[in-house]
Order: sequence, then C-alpha cells, then structure tokens
Amino acid sequence: MPRPNELRTFQARKLEQWYHDPLNCLHTTVATVLMARGADPLQVLGRNLGFVHLPGEVTSEEFYYPATSPNGVLGDLAPFHGIHSRWWRPDSHDVIGQLYEALVQDELLVAAVDNFHLPYRPAFHDVHAAHLVVIDGLDEGRQTLSISDAQPPVWRGHVELAPFLSAWGSANPADEQDAFFSSSGIEYRCLRITIDDDFHPMTHDELRLTIETNLAGLSGQGQRAPDLAVTDASTDSAGALTGIPGLAVYLDELVAAAADGKAEALSDLYAMAWPLQAQGFMHGRLLTWASAEWADPRLAVIGRSSHAIASAWTNLRVLGAHLVETPQQQNSQLRRRAQQLRQAYETTAYLYECWISAEGAA
Repeated sequence: MPRPNELRTFQARKLEQWYHDPLNCLHTTVATVLMARGADPLQVLGRNLGFVHLPGEVTSEEFYYPATSPNGVLGDLAPFHGIHSRWWRPDSHDVIGQLYEALVQDELLVAAVDNFHLPYRPAFHDVHAAHLVVIDGLDEGRQTLSISDAQPPVWRGHVELAPFLSAWGSANPADEQDAFFSSSGIEYRCLRITIDDDFHPMTHDELRLTIETNLAGLSGQGQRAPDLAVTDASTDSAGALTGIPGLAVYLDELVAAAADGKAEALSDLYAMAWPLQAQGFMHGRLLTWASAEWADPRLAVIGRSSHAIASAWTNLRVLGAHLVETPQQQNSQLRRRAQQLRQAYETTAYLYECWISAEGAA
C-alpha cells in the first residue's frame, strides 16, 4: 500500500476483449472479466435462454437487464455458474482511493459512464448516453486510468482522470439525440463481480441440464432464478412476466399500447429487448459449437432457431424505435413482428422437447 501522500499506481493488465454485433456493453464488459478469470464467455453467458420482463422497471441505459436473482445481474445473466454481482458506489470523499483498493485486490471494476465525456467515444461532447467500461489500471502521477471498452470503436488503454471522473459521476441528462440511453444518472456506479467457479469446459450432462432448465422456464413451469416461486404460467411472485406465456402477455400489451398512441412502451422496448436479443444470439452460437463438439446436428438446428429469436428481437426493437414519435402508425407491422418473435420462441421450445425426447429414447 502507498505511504500517506504517495501517489497511487496499479499497473494495467493485458485484457482480452470479446465482441459480436448483437451484444451490448453489459455482455462485452462481463466477458472481459470472465476471460481474465480463465473462462470461455460463450460457455458462461450462452447457456441461458428465456424471457423475463419487469413491467415499469425498465431504465434508459444500454446495460439495462431485468435482474430478479438474489445474486444480482450476473445471477440472471449466468445462472448456471457461481457468479454474483452488486451495484456499488464509492464514498464521495475518496473515489480514487476506493478504486485503487479494489484494483490491488485483483478486482476488475465494471464502471458505468456517460459517453459524452469520454474522448475516444464518437459521442464525445455531442451525445449523452449510459455505457459500461472495465477499469484495470491507475496512474495517479500521470493522472490517467486504464480502461477496456470492446464496443466499437474499441478502446484498450489510458484515458485522463479528469474526463473519466466527469463520465463516471455524470448526471447523464436527457438528450434528444439518444432518448433511449440518456436521462439516467450514472453517479459513480460500478458493477462489482464475485466469481466462485472453476470454469471447466461444458459437459454433455451440463448441456442437457441447460436445455431442460431453459425449456421449463420457457414453458412457465420452472424458476428462472433461485428463490423465485412461479405463481402462474405468465408471471412470478415478483410480478415479472416470464416464459412464453409472459412473452405473449407482453407482446399483446405492447401492440395495444402502440395502437392507443402510448409511446413509452415503444421507448422501453429498445432498452429491454437488447439483452434478450444478445441472449438469443449467444445461445445459438453455443448450440452451434455443441453440435460440432458432440457430432449432433439436432443441436445446430436448435441453434438456428435461437438465432431466429435474436433476429426477431432486432426487427421488433428497431421498428419500435422508429415508431416512438408516431406510435399508432404501422401497427399491423408491429403485430406481425411480435408474432414472428413469439413463433421463434415456440419453435425453439418445441425443438428442445424433441431433443430431450430423443436423448431419453437413446
């Protein structure tokens, strides 16, 4: 530890980055943390497939996720692994000191920031938007931090402390250029992640558990997170809409709200659907890998169906974004996109059932 009045320095590591177009900053920053701990992010983040929506709780942030697990966002994002997370803010009297203490304990902090203040972001001094980066180094003498940001244009290196602190402590005011990810205070938030897992390569038994658990969740017959008791087919005890029954309720309400001219539902759609789009993509990639690993073409078929879920979410959220100013227009198109999304989930659930049945007969 540095002596009193000594400037604090923590040497940055060479962090790996993981990026695919359908992913948002939550997935890419968590992937960086996982790889630093020796994990394959696809085998951790790609196992879960389901639907959870918390009505009235969607925030205007790129990293929004409907967390229902007592283990925090990571408990939902990677429910098959021993990973916990919590949102944390340092005490205002010594923000840098507490950041330094976390770094020397070999902890990578995932920090919320406002893109408006970061010189390497295209939104610099132009657009306010909530985003995530990984902090992995500090040089108080040079007044710099080292951060990793896998989202394009991609950054891995130093930024000056002054603009970073502005980004980290920003009020992220309302900005009409990015109404989806502004108007949500950053206020020095950090996602602190605790990992209790050996991250061995996925086994076939774990693949089967993954498919069985996902099918139960999609059917509205199981729990999507520990300690959540499902009370009926579409909602759980916390009032969340879950599984395909919950998705059907959500989509019907979305289309009806748009027909009534209620723009808020369409605005929320853009943020709440991004992690679901990413989930469908990653699960599809995982099953494609599993198909080759175990020479099982049926898994590749399920993988393509999961990719169809990701594509359907993309179509729906982008259409919804275009309709925010005119929610009553193209309602038939919105309904058609919603039906395609529901069918994609139903097809995947059916393929899950076929695979489980065939495995049982083998």
